Amino acid sequence: MLPNPFEKPLPKLEETDPIKNEAIVREFLGDKAVAKYKSFLQTGSGSATRDLSVEELMALSGSVLAEKERLIVEAQNPAFERFVERSYRSQMKALQEIGFLEKKQGILGFTAIDKKFYPAPTREAVKNYFLTIPNLQEKMSQGFTRLLVVPFGTSLDTMLEKTGELIKKRAAAGTLSGPNGAITKINVQKPIWIFDTFVKADTKGTLLYAPNPMDDRGVTKLEFLQGTTRPVIASRPQPPPPFPGYHIFLAQQDLRIPRKDFGASVGGRDQIEAWQNPVEYAQLIKTNPAYAGELFMAPEDWLTLFATNLHQTNKVINDPSTSSDSRALLLGARLQGVTRCVPYAYWSHGDEEQADLSGNWTQEASQYAGVSTVIG
Repeated sequence: MLPNPFEKPLPKLEETDPIKNEAIVREFLGDKAVAKYKSFLQTGSGSATRDLSVEELMALSGSVLAEKERLIVEAQNPAFERFVERSYRSQMKALQEIGFLEKKQGILGFTAIDKKFYPAPTREAVKNYFLTIPNLQEKMSQGFTRLLVVPFGTSLDTMLEKTGELIKKRAAAGTLSGPNGAITKINVQKPIWIFDTFVKADTKGTLLYAPNPMDDRGVTKLEFLQGTTRPVIASRPQPPPPFPGYHIFLAQQDLRIPRKDFGASVGGRDQIEAWQNPVEYAQLIKTNPAYAGELFMAPEDWLTLFATNLHQTNKVINDPSTSSDSRALLLGARLQGVTRCVPYAYWSHGDEEQADLSGNWTQEASQYAGVSTVIG
């Protein structure tokens, strides 16, 4: 007989209420067991309301125990331990030096739009969180090896301001560069051009997160901070945020978004190419198993990725001036009241160069725009 991993006895399942049964399974066995539970319901007697037998409960229990044992083994992997240690140290250093995080009474974190201080997650907590991702090893082999800690609850205006200051510092030092070489002339007065409706959009509640590309449903940043939901579009159900105030992701090492017909295959995964509209991208992530578990970014996620990459490498990202990169559609957010309009961001060329945060209609595809996804 398989060992019982329950910390307390499993209560009797409600024989005629599969919804209550599912809640009990989730509480005692975790989210991973719920899919197996639903599978059990569709076998055997064929009844959608039947109770689980002792044998089925033990099989369910054993599968969860095996998953726990696998995670323990992976957690003890020295290579993974070194990866997390190195990535976490580099990310925390960059976020502090950029000004996204600061120390208050010796604790590193940030003050959010709700005026509360949110301490940064610990390295151990980040490591343990990633080990709960079912396809972590597969996704890392596909290039998702760039740690991204996003102080999501901070105001968008603050993130834009700090990122603009970093751009100006790198330009003044002569170290700002793009795919075509050194960037010598930026818009000093406006290092980031911002679509007017983005100004204070998160604090006013007009920027929605986790919307469906075809409607205005979604949550505000304040609702996220209250722990009601996790604001990302995903191909799998999302539990409440594991780190209050933060997004914790693994992004791809190659931050370029390939043009149509120029994507490569990495670890058996085809890169997502430009020239589809937001609705088509959302459908792709939802239905194609090759992208299972991948998430879209919101403006705060992209700004953190842009700023930390610039801090660490002196290079801008998503510069469509060459055929090897594209603008980034940020489908994890939507402007409320602006019909079917989602954000996009990129590095813009002109007489004076600058970053750009604008909006894109969901029915509109561009050969110069695509998506980057993350996992977490």
